[in-house]
Amino acid sequence: VVPGLPLMDQSSRGKVTPENALVVGFVIGKSHGKVANKQYLLRVLGPSLSKFDIPTGLKNPRVSLTRNGKPFDHLMIDDREFVETWSPKVGAFALVKESGEFLRRASLPAGNYSLTVESTNGESGDVLVEIYETAA
Repeated sequence: VVPGLPLMDQSSRGKVTPENALVVGFVIGKSHGKVANKQYLLRVLGPSLSKFDIPTGLKNPRVSLTRNGKPFDHLMIDDREFVETWSPKVGAFALVKESGEFLRRASLPAGNYSLTVESTNGESGDVLVEIYETAA
């Protein structure tokens, strides 16, 4: 974790099945000086991938966040206003309406993280995980 080297954005795509989760690891560097935790936009997309001719997007995934191996789900907040404001500002593509995708704001301190995407209801499908740093 190097001071001054922030995470700007990260994305990974994969297939999630009842037997196999998708795990995306990322590191957030320390900020210079006394800076509050930065705000991140977390998106786990399935149905909106149909815009890119991927009709097998996973609906309603179960998503968990860990930091250094410990649960950190409490840092993910369902904040639709934040998501709607910051998605276009960070260059994220528009989503299919009412698609049941995972969209959260997270105030994350420096550290090593894993975002795990799991199947619900025994379904399989493709997902795109996006993590964006915002200027909020």
